[in-house]
Amino acid sequence: MSSSFDLRKALDPFFDLNPNCTFRDIEDGGVVETPWSDDTVELHMRNDDQMFIDTLNNVYLPLRYSAIWHKDSKDLEFIWIATHSDMPVASRAFQFVFHSRTYRCEFAEASSRLLDIADAARLPKPSTSTEHRNLMFVSRDRLKFIQQIDPTAKVISFWLRDIDWDETRVLQVAQHLNFYMTYYDTWSPYILIHTPTNMDRPTTQAFPALRPFPSSILGRLLNENLLLLWEAAKTREPFLKFLYLYQIIEYAAFYHLSDEAESRVRRLLTSPDALAHINETARGLVDAVADLRLTDEHKMDVVIRFC
Repeated sequence: MSSSFDLRKALDPFFDLNPNCTFRDIEDGGVVETPWSDDTVELHMRNDDQMFIDTLNNVYLPLRYSAIWHKDSKDLEFIWIATHSDMPVASRAFQFVFHSRTYRCEFAEASSRLLDIADAARLPKPSTSTEHRNLMFVSRDRLKFIQQIDPTAKVISFWLRDIDWDETRVLQVAQHLNFYMTYYDTWSPYILIHTPTNMDRPTTQAFPALRPFPSSILGRLLNENLLLLWEAAKTREPFLKFLYLYQIIEYAAFYHLSDEAESRVRRLLTSPDALAHINETARGLVDAVADLRLTDEHKMDVVIRFC
C-alpha cells in the first residue's frame, strides 16, 4: 500500500462530506482538486501533515458560497478578507431572528482551519466570478503583508453560528441576511451566493454604516420573486440595475393593490349584514376594485406613497 493511497484513505471523512472533490497523487503528498466544485482552486498537502488532514476532515465546502462549514461546531464561516483592525464592520455582531429561530451572526477573527486551507490553496486557472473563493485575501502571507502597516490587522470572517447544514434552509437565511444587512448599512459586506452559471457579482467594500446597525434583527419571510429581483439588481450594469429596480416597484405595486382589494372584498362579503344591505355592499365592492383599473404609473405612485 503506497503512502499516497494512505493519504487518500485518511481523507475519507472529507470526501464523504465533499463528494464533488477529487484526489491526485503527487510526490510525498496529494492534491484535492475542485474543492467547492471550483476548478480554479486546488489544495496541496504533504503525507505527514496530520493537522491539515484533521482540518479537511472536519469541514464541508459548500458549492454556493465562499465559505466553510465546520462539522463539529456547526458554524458557517464565510471567507472575507485580511483587514486593518480599525474597520468598524470588523467587530460587528448581531442576532438575526428568522422563522422562529435566533441566529448569532458576527464579523470575527477567522478560524485556523480557514487559514490552513488558504495556505494550502493553489490557483491553477484564472479567476472567475467566484474570485478563487476569496482565498488569496486571507492567506497568512497576505496577513503578514498587511501587518507591516498595521500590526494589529487580522483575517476577518463573517460567522453564522450553530446552523445545521441544510442547503435550502441555509440559502434562505443567506438571502434574507443579505437583504437586512444592506438595508441597515448600504455598504455592508454581503454573502456571495454563487449560481451554477457563475453569474458575476460585484465585490463589495465596507464603509461606515449610513444608519445605526441594530444589535438584533427580526426577519420575516419576504416575497421570493422580489428577493430574486433585488439580488439581480446588484449587477454592475446601470441599465440592468434600473430595470430590475423598476420591476420591483412594478411588482410590488400590482400585488399591494391586489392584496388590499382582496382584503376589502373579503370584509364586505363576510359582513353579517351584507345581504341585508345589498346596494351598499355592491357599491363597496366596486370601490374596492376601482384601484385595480389604475394605470401602471398610478399604481406605482400609490405604492410608493404607501411605503
